[in-house]
Amino acid sequence: MRRRDFITLLGGAAAARPLTARGQTERIRRIGWLEAEAEGDETSRAYSTALFQARVALGWDEGRNLRIERRFGYRNPTRIRSSAAKLAALAPDVIITTLAAATRAMQLATQTIPIVFTGGGDAAALGLIKNTTSPSHRACSPSPTR
Repeated sequence: MRRRDFITLLGGAAAARPLTARGQTERIRRIGWLEAEAEGDETSRAYSTALFQARVALGWDEGRNLRIERRFGYRNPTRIRSSAAKLAALAPDVIITTLAAATRAMQLATQTIPIVFTGGGDAAALGLIKNTTSPSHRACSPSPTR
């Protein structure tokens, strides 16, 4: 996925959420982020930069109205699954994943938290969703053997 598409996706998700009325305490939104790669990986840095630029442009300030919980799998399937379970236990508002392995692990870890797949190929071809015309978050049942 290109950076522009990623920013557009996050912007749309943020716009879909109602903002709190002025004068009230703003609810802190929580994003869970599971990366299959290592922290500092080139792909990881690119997505982090895109998210930072998008959230700043939309008025989301980490610490004021946003909290991002990041976990890294270091391309280790056991670590990815463990990180997915820990991230799901935090019950964020939405989870962002990189690469199919992280997405599959999150699908196994939660059936209730929306998952945004940011890269790694065609989600339908990878079996993460049934089709791209209606990519319901429950479109495919994940298989631990995939």
